[in-house]
Amino acid sequence: MNLFFLNLTWSARWSLGGLILLSSLFAMGCQRPLAPEKSCQFYQNPDGQRVSWKKNLPVKLYVHSSVPTEAYQPLREAIDQYKELEKELGKPVFQIVGYGVDAPPTPSRDGNSMIYWLSDWEADRPSEQGRTTVYWSGNSIYEADMRINASPMSAFEFNFASDHNSPNGTDLRSLFVHELGHVLGLEHTDAPGSVMNTHLQEGTIRATLSAEDLNDLRCEYTPG
Repeated sequence: MNLFFLNLTWSARWSLGGLILLSSLFAMGCQRPLAPEKSCQFYQNPDGQRVSWKKNLPVKLYVHSSVPTEAYQPLREAIDQYKELEKELGKPVFQIVGYGVDAPPTPSRDGNSMIYWLSDWEADRPSEQGRTTVYWSGNSIYEADMRINASPMSAFEFNFASDHNSPNGTDLRSLFVHELGHVLGLEHTDAPGSVMNTHLQEGTIRATLSAEDLNDLRCEYTPG
């Protein structure tokens, strides 16, 4: 059995985002390798298989107490963008289990998928708007922690507006939609209009899943 965790980030336009494999642990034993799969824009394990939640949906999310209450509505709206996939699955994709959860302020592998609003951020990554850490075993995700960069050094002005017509700031709903894609296992792409584009410029609204995004999700979660 292989245990992995991966950081998936979204950056502002002036800095490259990326995927960083941080570490791996290998248990003893022999296992027949499985056949590689088409990526469908999903991260793949060393055997070339897509990494996802498989049939273990909905993803149960906890919102940490650090997240301001005005961010709750953009988060709910971001989850609503996955309704089309929900219809095809016949069940929710995401479920918010609790808001304002009192838990340690530092993300860790604890079996709970948590959303954090962090005032502390790495000094060498000031242009990251958000980051999602995905933990998996074999080819199945069992935890995903999302963090939003709210540190003073980032200088991001998040747009919480419900009408999303403001030309200023980073549209929080768009950022949440992107990070939720990472939670499900999606990688970055340069495909025009995709919510999984690496960069989100200030004043840009990109919160609606493209046809390609939906097809990528269908490839893994509703095959056939």
